[in-house]
Amino acid sequence: MSDTHCGHVAGLTPPDWHYNHATTNPRVMAVYEQQTAMWEWYTRRIDELKPIDYLFVLGDLVDGSGKRSGGTEQRTTDGNEQAAMAAECINYVESPRVLITYGTPYHVGTDQDQEDAVIPLLNGKAEIHSHAFVDINGITFDLKHFVASSSIPHGKWTPLVKDKVWNTVWHAEHALQPKSDVICRGHVHYHIDAGESDSWRAMTCPAMMGFGSKYGKRICKGVVHVGFIVFDFPEEGGYSWRPELLRLELHKAPVLKW
Repeated sequence: MSDTHCGHVAGLTPPDWHYNHATTNPRVMAVYEQQTAMWEWYTRRIDELKPIDYLFVLGDLVDGSGKRSGGTEQRTTDGNEQAAMAAECINYVESPRVLITYGTPYHVGTDQDQEDAVIPLLNGKAEIHSHAFVDINGITFDLKHFVASSSIPHGKWTPLVKDKVWNTVWHAEHALQPKSDVICRGHVHYHIDAGESDSWRAMTCPAMMGFGSKYGKRICKGVVHVGFIVFDFPEEGGYSWRPELLRLELHKAPVLKW
């Protein structure tokens, strides 16, 4: 999974940080409804999938101070509290092995890596990297947070394929990277995939952050996907995968009837 953005009101939020359901403020009620709906869906789907042997979290676990909007979108701006929220989300999976990749400096720190604070709070064996390669059952995963996006729908696949080409160059010409079977990236908050039959796959991971950021609503274009990706490894080798996506009625844009 990727982009939990804990600390943002639209991020994946454990119950101890949910807004008060007794509010009469419509904005706060909308936040509460999304927080509870996302947590219920997340925990229910994880429970259905358990046991989960390995967990990859592709960065932006925390949202940071939210300085571009003066902290007005933050449930909390405390870095340690955000790290505790992210750890609770990850610990719920109960995976014995967790690998995290560092997120975007704007969210997770430029002077220090705030995601480092999550690692000591995790129950399983956890590690964090900028760019990681992991072999599971003979399948090599290429894991990193950042991938470029595009404002045109048909341009969204190009950055993924570019990453595959660069992996091929690093491997074939310099022998400094393993040949990747599956490339996974976060950051863009939508899920697409590309590849060549049984040769290679590249995909972006949906975000575990809901709707509601000012930047997303006022500036960004394109479709947003909420959820995560599940991989299965049969004993005979290979793998299968599927996205688990959450669609909420409250995510539909309202029509103002005048």
